[in-house]
Amino acid sequence: MGESLKKKSDKYSFSINTGDGNKDQKDVYNRAIDFPITNESGKAMAQSVQDTILDINGIGRDEKDYHVLLNNCDINARMWMQTGGIPIETGGHIVPNNIYNYMIGEIDKYGDYYANVKYGDLKEIWDEIHKSKNCTTVD
Repeated sequence: MGESLKKKSDKYSFSINTGDGNKDQKDVYNRAIDFPITNESGKAMAQSVQDTILDINGIGRDEKDYHVLLNNCDINARMWMQTGGIPIETGGHIVPNNIYNYMIGEIDKYGDYYANVKYGDLKEIWDEIHKSKNCTTVD
């Protein structure tokens, strides 16, 4: 699996600074968690996204307000998903990969609560979803 994961993940790898001066360490962000949602949940999430955009500056487009710890894409995505009834717990972590690992532990521990949730390699999840819905995707 190691070699297979590496081949799938090359374009998702990035350098990180670990705080100990090792700037050459690589991390990989190639995973996904697929939560089945209802139409109503999807609409609630879409409205939450729109509300966030409008709340930021009132003119319907986002301005540069990114802050790595206070307002980042992960924080906003979790908030939008929670609006649709999907709880994304952090387990006290702030790094997306660590939050992912925490969430899959929760999914495995509370399988009944997370019925039909899939997680794993992003491409494999994407392919499985589209295959089951008879979608055609062009690369």
